[in-house]
Amino acid sequence: MEGEDPATTYDSVVLALEAGYRHFDLAEHYKTQGHVGRALAFKSDDIPRDQVWLTNKIDGLPCGDYAAVRARVEAMCKECGVTGFDLLLIHYPLAAGTDLNGDPGALSTPAAW
Repeated sequence: MEGEDPATTYDSVVLALEAGYRHFDLAEHYKTQGHVGRALAFKSDDIPRDQVWLTNKIDGLPCGDYAAVRARVEAMCKECGVTGFDLLLIHYPLAAGTDLNGDPGALSTPAAW
């Protein structure tokens, strides 16, 4: 959803929640935590946080030392309006901000290793 209109992202998450979706895949790279967080807050009277699973991903490697990673994750939590994520992953094993041009197959080449 990176690059999409924030209103489109927000509206899509609200509609997904209303349709019964309870798992959302976020990433530091997508920059959608705030839009997803607003939708979760909007629907919080109907859908408690403990009924929604949030996966989030840190953008690339190296991630940094513990303090740097913790600060990044805390900032993403704050932006999303949650106290934590249910699953936190490293997005991909390349430098942060690497442009895959929509092709994750770029990760499976010896040059990328």
